Amino acid sequence: MRDLWRSTTSLLRQYPILWLPIAIVEFIELILSWPESLFRHWLIQKLLLWLSEGHSVLSSSPVYGAPTQHAINMAILLATPIGWCILLLYNVLLTCAIIAIASMLQRIPEAGSGTLRDAVAPIKSSIRRILVFAFTLFGLNVIGQSIAGLLFPLVQSINLNHFQSKLVQMLEHILPLSVRSQIALEHTNLISNIFANLWPIPITLCVVYIIAPFQVRLLQQPDSNSTAQQVRSARIVWFLAILTSTAATVVSHLLETSLSIALQPSPIIFYLFQVVTHLISIAIYVPLFIAIYLIANPDSPLAIPPAPQNTPPEEEDLPPTEEAT
Repeated sequence: MRDLWRSTTSLLRQYPILWLPIAIVEFIELILSWPESLFRHWLIQKLLLWLSEGHSVLSSSPVYGAPTQHAINMAILLATPIGWCILLLYNVLLTCAIIAIASMLQRIPEAGSGTLRDAVAPIKSSIRRILVFAFTLFGLNVIGQSIAGLLFPLVQSINLNHFQSKLVQMLEHILPLSVRSQIALEHTNLISNIFANLWPIPITLCVVYIIAPFQVRLLQQPDSNSTAQQVRSARIVWFLAILTSTAATVVSHLLETSLSIALQPSPIIFYLFQVVTHLISIAIYVPLFIAIYLIANPDSPLAIPPAPQNTPPEEEDLPPTEEAT
């Protein structure tokens, strides 16, 4: 793993263009998320009116009552496929980015650099494999989101106020907080925010445990078979990436809470915090995809060979000395 990390960081340092495919995918996803959110909100409002529609016995005109919780849940459920369409498109684009990064890495030893133009032909020739991988990833994501949605009411019922009060007491003993800071800390949902980022980790790890072998085979030749060691290494790299991304998100929440306690920043500062957190969470993709490419192609000249181990020199076989007579 140490040699794999050295190879990955060396490639990122020498060829910053490897960040470009992921940057393009995230930019497209950001552009699509805004109209998707507006359309989903509009559709939910229309569905709520339709589900809350009734008729008066004195008039044929429809009568609209206050929406019930059941109607709200049904409207959100009926609007869910819109988000799934965006998720499927994102998975297809992300798979294309995986192939693009792999094509650029394959081109670097031959031409000394890689461009997005080098990825056009491999993406066209691998369109079937891309769609199979993207639909597999999409299906796993939908299953994971469905399980998380079923578990969310149970998780939400967990009372974290006790842990929140314990945290406030601990910080009051450690840090010399003012009265205003103590009140602000008591009203923050720090424990809830941290727990919200931690409890879905097992579901995410199950998803990446299944998808890692598929990604290794995606980055190999069609007639190649991945070994058990390659699958194991890919899963380890995925697990480390998920844990690193989650840790960065939790640290960002801690910094945001600390800033809100010490100061009273404007909403722009909080928005910048969210942007930075999102960038950190997606920045892990590029080294992850490079590392899995090197795992899938161990004979690549881009891989740094293992450092030689310092072994003591063997003793030379000397002829036996003649005993003194």
